[in-house]
Amino acid sequence: ARPGRPPGGDEAAQRLSKRRAGAWRGDGRDGKGVWFFDLGGGGGASLALGPNGIVDGALAFSGGGRVAIYRGMRLEVLGERLGAWPGGAIVCGVDAARDLFGRLKVTHRLMVNGESAVLTARVWRDGPCLRMRLECPLRLTAMTPGPSVDQAVRSVYFGHGYRVDGPEAFRVSGGGHGLATSHVAFEFENGVSLLVACDNPPGAIAFDPGGNQCALETHMDATYTFVPGGRGPIDCAVRYRPFSGKRAAAGVPRKAGRFVFDIWGGRYSEIGDYVRRAFAYGATDSLLLIHNWQRWGYDYRLPDIYPPNPKFGTIEEIREVGRLCGERGVPWGLHDNYIDFYPDAGGYSYEHICFGAGGEPVKAWINDSRGAQSYRWRPDRFEPFLRRNLRLMRDGLGPTASFVDVFTSAGCFDFYDREGHFHSFLETRAHWGGAFATIRNAFRGGPTVSEAGHDQLIGWIDGADCQYLELSPVPARHTIRLGCRDWERVPWADAVNHTKFILHGAGYSTRYQNERSRRDHGIESDDYLCAEMVTGHALMTDWGAGVRGAVRKYWLAQDFVRSVAGDEIEGVDFGGGDIHRLTVRWCSGAQVWVNRSASDWAVGGRVIPTDGFLARNGDIESSIERIGGVI
Repeated sequence: ARPGRPPGGDEAAQRLSKRRAGAWRGDGRDGKGVWFFDLGGGGGASLALGPNGIVDGALAFSGGGRVAIYRGMRLEVLGERLGAWPGGAIVCGVDAARDLFGRLKVTHRLMVNGESAVLTARVWRDGPCLRMRLECPLRLTAMTPGPSVDQAVRSVYFGHGYRVDGPEAFRVSGGGHGLATSHVAFEFENGVSLLVACDNPPGAIAFDPGGNQCALETHMDATYTFVPGGRGPIDCAVRYRPFSGKRAAAGVPRKAGRFVFDIWGGRYSEIGDYVRRAFAYGATDSLLLIHNWQRWGYDYRLPDIYPPNPKFGTIEEIREVGRLCGERGVPWGLHDNYIDFYPDAGGYSYEHICFGAGGEPVKAWINDSRGAQSYRWRPDRFEPFLRRNLRLMRDGLGPTASFVDVFTSAGCFDFYDREGHFHSFLETRAHWGGAFATIRNAFRGGPTVSEAGHDQLIGWIDGADCQYLELSPVPARHTIRLGCRDWERVPWADAVNHTKFILHGAGYSTRYQNERSRRDHGIESDDYLCAEMVTGHALMTDWGAGVRGAVRKYWLAQDFVRSVAGDEIEGVDFGGGDIHRLTVRWCSGAQVWVNRSASDWAVGGRVIPTDGFLARNGDIESSIERIGGVI
C-alpha cells in the first residue's frame, strides 16, 4: 500500500457520491478516474479507482433511481492484505483503460514480500450484470467486494432460500447446510437491491451492521457478478438466471419432479414390501434411495461397502427391490461415501489422505458408536476405489441411480498432500464433479444424487436432498446461527437453479423439525410440505412416514410438483408486505400461495390457514385450506 494510506475506498466513494445526480440519469460518462457501465433497464454501475486501484476504490450500483456504493475491496495475496500498512503486499502503480468493446482493464503492479507480480482486474457489462475478473500469478488467498457499503441493509437473501430481515452480525460458511448458493443478495433501506455472485466456491457470507459490511468471500483467480435492481432480490435473481453460467447435468431430466423415497431403516425384505405397496397406490413417478446397507455398517470401514450387510437380509432380497423398481420404471440407488477413509479399510494409506498446512493428517467423521476415526480423502485419490465399488454394485445388484454422501454438503476445500504440495478447492471441485459423471456412466445414465445440495457441482450432478435448517440466534444442533428481527423461507436457490439442479424435500425430518415435534414440523407435516411447495422441490418421504404417509403426500401434491418440474420461477410477492405470506409465480402461469403467518389468509375466496397453501397450474390444483372451519 502507499505508505500512510489505509485501505477503505472513502475518497473514491466520495467522488462517486458527487456524481450521483448525473451518472444515474443515463448520461453517465467516463472521466476523472470514474468508469460508467450502463446495465440496461434503468440499472447501472460505476467504478472509481483509488491510489491503490480497486483496493481503495469504490463501486456504485443503481436501481430504481437510487444508488448504493461499496467502498474498497479486500484482497490478500499469499496471505498478505493488499493495501494494509505496514504489510508485505504493496501496490507500486496502477494503470486503467478501456478496450474497443468497452471492457475496462485495471493493472496493479505489486510487490509481495519482495516478489513482483501483476494483479489484473477486468470489468465489463454482460446483459444486466457487471462482471469483475481478478487474476494474479501469485495466489489470491482471500477476496471480497467492499466489504462496507454506504447504505443500511434491510434484508439479506442466501442459501437454499432464506430471507432475513433486520439481521444482526453473522457469518455463514459455504456448504450445503449453510451458504448453499454462490449468489447472495442485499436489499438496502433506500430500495436498491444487489445480487452478488462468484464463480469459485464461496467461502462465506459475512454481515455486520455496525460497519455496514456486506461480504461474499472467495479466493483464487475468480469472477464476481453484480446485478443491481429496484424491484427486490428475487427479481435480481431471475434476471441473473440466464447469465449464471450453470448448465444442467445429463441426468437432470430423469431426476426432475420425481417423488423421493429416502429410506434409512428396515430390512431389505421390508423395503421390498414397502415399495410394492406404495407402487400399488400409484406412487411410481418416484426415485428410491437406500442408505443403510453397507457391508460393515453405516459409516464404518469405508470404502469397503460390498457385499451388502447380511444383518439386514440377503443379496437376493435387494435384487428383488431392484426388480420391483425396474417393473415400474423407478430409478433406485444405494448410499456411498468418498470423503471419509477409515484406517482399517483395505488400501488405506497416508498417500490417499489430505494434510493441513502444518503437515498434520486431516481428520474427518468419527463414528462415536464404534470409536472409529476416519480421515479425509484426497479428492485426487479416491477414483480407483470408486470404480471398484461401482463395478461390484452394478454387477451384483444393478442399481439405476446413486447417492454419494457429503460432496454437495461440505464446501469445496484446499488441501495439501503428504509431500506438502498445495492443491486448491478448484481441484477438489473438479474431482468431486467428475465422480458423478463416472457414476452416471456406470449406471447407464441413472440420476446422481448427493446430500444438502450446494450449487458448486451443478453440471456434473443431477440433484440432492435439501437441508433447510432453522435460523437461531444461539448455537444449537441443526440450526444456522443467525439473529434477526424476522426471517422466512423463500425460493432463492430455485429462482436461479430450479431446472439445472433438482433439489428434493426440505431436509431429513429430524434436521428440519429440530427440537420440535414430528407431527407438527416433521416430513409429513403441513409445515414441511409448505417448504417444498414454496420452492417447487421434488417431494420427499422417509421410512417413518410408512406407506400411508408417503401415499397421502404423493396424492396431495405430486401432480402439481410434476407440472412445474421443468418450469422457471417468474417472481415472488409478499402479501400486504408480510414476508410470511408468499405468492410464487411461475413462467407457465402456475401460482402457489403459501401462508406462514399466524393467522388465516383469504385468497380469491379461499381461506389458507397457517402452514397451508393453494397451488394452481391450469387444471391442476392442490391445497391445504380451511373449509367450514376445518383444515
